Amino acid sequence: MKIYTFGHGAQSFEEFLEKINQQNIDIIVDIREKPFSRYHPHFNRNFLEKKLGKRYIFGGDFLGGSAEFHNDLLEYIKNRGKNLENSKNKLFSLIDEKTRQRIFSREPEFSNNEKRKIWITENFLRFYVSPTKREKAIKFLKEKIFTEENKDKIICFLCSEKDYRFCHRYHLLEKDWLKEFPQIKQVFHLEEEFDKKDKLDKGRSSEQKELFK
Repeated sequence: MKIYTFGHGAQSFEEFLEKINQQNIDIIVDIREKPFSRYHPHFNRNFLEKKLGKRYIFGGDFLGGSAEFHNDLLEYIKNRGKNLENSKNKLFSLIDEKTRQRIFSREPEFSNNEKRKIWITENFLRFYVSPTKREKAIKFLKEKIFTEENKDKIICFLCSEKDYRFCHRYHLLEKDWLKEFPQIKQVFHLEEEFDKKDKLDKGRSSEQKELFK
């Protein structure tokens, strides 16, 4: 069994299909809580069900992340950690003043908003996921995904965020929920695999140009 994760971002359906076919992916598990996109309708649940057929499984009801956390994170970064409007944002109470100052300091670890978002997601997303939700996620994976029938299949977990470092597919699925399944030795990130391939191809192309100078 080989496991991938993938964030579709803004790419076309044709690009997406080419990538999953190149990796011989058998099953796409959609882990978006809300599997709809106003700007990229080719990634809407009904479109994917129609185009992918039995390869597509919707798991967002059990494997979805937290829209609340996503919204809280954007507000927290925008306001530089200060509760200016008496918001119910949980991050304002979860992150103390000393930590807030560090997050918005000039330390290399927090030198831009991208790094701040990654650090906050890694350390605080888990507070938005109840033990009950975790149990339901693991139960769904056991009963619907990692079955005897699928033991030799190549499976890809699909979300919308292109960079896995910002996404629950890394911080919840890979780093926690999948740890309950010892048969999974490694998780690959599909976009990262293609980035490596592109760099390798460019390197070979440069070497060939040098040879023919």
